[in-house]
Amino acid sequence: MNKKLLTFMVYVSALIMADTAYASKTYLPTLEIGKKWTYINYAVSGELHQPAVPWTWETISMTDEDGLHIFTLLYDDAVPDDSEIKYESTKNEYEKDGVLWSYSYEECEYMPMVDYNLEVGDMVDDWYEVIWKGPVIIEDVERCVIALRIPGAIKVNYWIEGIGAIDDIYLSPVVMHIGERSRMTECRMGDKCLFDYSRMDEYMSGIDLSGVKPLSDDEESAPIYDILGRRITEPTPGQLYIQSGKKHIAK
Repeated sequence: MNKKLLTFMVYVSALIMADTAYASKTYLPTLEIGKKWTYINYAVSGELHQPAVPWTWETISMTDEDGLHIFTLLYDDAVPDDSEIKYESTKNEYEKDGVLWSYSYEECEYMPMVDYNLEVGDMVDDWYEVIWKGPVIIEDVERCVIALRIPGAIKVNYWIEGIGAIDDIYLSPVVMHIGERSRMTECRMGDKCLFDYSRMDEYMSGIDLSGVKPLSDDEESAPIYDILGRRITEPTPGQLYIQSGKKHIAK
């Protein structure tokens, strides 16, 4: 066989194998029995709700349905046990090929929450742009991190492999409350801490976003969104909207 042809075939085979390996990449699981996430609510302005009562989700069981591992998560609002307002509920989720799906009772179907296969430049829900993706060491474990931002805004949000979306409200089609958002403060597996928001700056210190600029530097031409994150073309006078990461009242 011609030496150049053999070299070319080896090269093509290597590319195919590399592509196959990438396509079959398995991420660290977000859903595991006993994993627990703690959240706290913030107003749309970024101010902490008072009283600041944390609430949690914990994976308590797993069943097989149609070849999928369906995990049940238990919600607990973490108020004192003797309180009359204690509230608990459950939701079902599963993972497949790097995508986390959660069952929506509003839509009566599973909806995608987090997709770790997204690449830089991809859009999420038509209003978040992926601006960075790469490995980050978090609590001594290397995890894939995806950084997202609303075009024209300054604030960066993160998805962390095996952990989930840090700012859950704005990155989940399942959990949504008007005028507020939630932030994950901690993720644990039993006694082991997997993520601690107080160390966020330390975790992300190796990420260089200095060269990543908003799509629009002109605030007047930046996209406009309502408080639910939906892009709008004509703000209604007197209504609150967000542009370039700032709140405005339409005139």
